[in-house]
Amino acid sequence: MLGSHFGQWLEAARKALQEIAREHPRLLGERSPENVVGWESILAEIEIGKTTLVAFRLENELLKRIDILERVLLLHRGSACGRRLSL
Repeated sequence: MLGSHFGQWLEAARKALQEIAREHPRLLGERSPENVVGWESILAEIEIGKTTLVAFRLENELLKRIDILERVLLLHRGSACGRRLSL
């Protein structure tokens, strides 16, 4: 389960990107179907080639402690530090 702040962070990030795109239109790529297919292909290769799916079990108390640590780091850093491991 992602923290409730994730949706707010995501919306703020999208708005920031839209503002950058308005201020610097040359940063936007072409919107042709070929360009879209090219980017989707690159992203799929990255996702498959550089990630590893790992499944394991942890004790509930350990997960709770990890979540508490994530919240503490979030307060100090102002942004999410990683994946949330909630029950």
